[in-house]
Amino acid sequence: MGLAKRHLEETEARGYGDTDRVVCAGCIGDPYIHNRIRYSHRSGTCSFCGSHRNILPLEEVLAMMMPVIRRDYLPALDNVPWDREEGYLSSAHGVYDPYEFVYEELNTWLEIENDDLLQEIADTLAAEDRVSAYRFSLRQEERDMEKWKEYSKLVTNTPLSAEQIVSLTDKPDRLPEDLQAIRATLDMVYDYCRELRLTTDLYGLSSQFRPRSIYRCVNFLDWNPDYAGLSFIPATLVGTAPARSVEDNRMSEKGDMMFYGAEDKRVAATEVGRNASCPSRPATIGTFHPGRRLRVLDLTDIASWKLPGIFDVEHEKIRSCWFFLKAFTDLISEEKRDGDSYKPTQVLTKYIQRKTDLQGIRYNSSKVRDGNRGCYVLFVTNRDCLEKGDCLDTTRNQLVMEKVEQVDFAGMGI
Repeated sequence: MGLAKRHLEETEARGYGDTDRVVCAGCIGDPYIHNRIRYSHRSGTCSFCGSHRNILPLEEVLAMMMPVIRRDYLPALDNVPWDREEGYLSSAHGVYDPYEFVYEELNTWLEIENDDLLQEIADTLAAEDRVSAYRFSLRQEERDMEKWKEYSKLVTNTPLSAEQIVSLTDKPDRLPEDLQAIRATLDMVYDYCRELRLTTDLYGLSSQFRPRSIYRCVNFLDWNPDYAGLSFIPATLVGTAPARSVEDNRMSEKGDMMFYGAEDKRVAATEVGRNASCPSRPATIGTFHPGRRLRVLDLTDIASWKLPGIFDVEHEKIRSCWFFLKAFTDLISEEKRDGDSYKPTQVLTKYIQRKTDLQGIRYNSSKVRDGNRGCYVLFVTNRDCLEKGDCLDTTRNQLVMEKVEQVDFAGMGI
């Protein structure tokens, strides 16, 4: 009697009962559990599909699932009020009976097509009604996005410039609460980017690798102008605009010199658009190469990163970071609407420039929705846009204009 009672207590504690059946990787679609079975080095015959391959006891698979079940789902008995007429609320309100939980909720992640396996899991798990924990609270990535939205309100409402905000946050103990919250959010975003290693290298002319081509488009410039006695179009006219000519941009404030370019001529031209006063005029596009290797924050390829499976609790933080950064990068690449402020991304860019060792940001165009949408904001001043053959200073962020050309908008389908 004592052993039976102890076994019952152990079963209740672990959350599932006994089963002697085994399962192969082909029966489960979740990538984490699939790979754990596939590389288990324990061969046998699957109890559900009859294949002879690597297998694991179903009890071990349930043990992998239980930390997530306990984290994401709560016992309805302790967390949902009882309705005198209907009993517990239905699954439409976030409550699942034992079989609804396995077939309709858990199998969203497991991707099991074998009904016998689903039935065995439902029979083996503790027979209790469950409710999603996120009916009562936000997921971590949702809380992080709320923090970004609050940050956006704070930076938009402060009279301080992006430069002032970032400079003042060097003294966190002496800051008002709004600036402390701003700095905490900036640190959070950058920490998440480091967690996912979101950087890329732009190789330069001084590198042994092929230098990266970056295209910058400006309003039409004549081929043979008289620019201070010059008979050619200089890099300083095509490259970073001088401070007196800089208006508010997505990543920089008025008067703050930064280089905007793209990985594709069409994207560069689309970002600038046709000349409003003379739409038929072509675009002037310069092809630039970095003088030395530049490392930039890469906010373009989040979707292509391999998302850890939900049952991979060891990488739970990376999974949460992925969801937040996916939503975050989609948000900052949206086209500006009337009343929107660029200040949240301007402060973030200034933080990257002043507080990290990165030389720019790669992001997706807000005006191009297909193909290569990659754009850059690089921390390169007007005087650091050079002509081909000029002497490089490898201690500075510099760009060399290889060529300049006039390109027709219609020919690029714009």
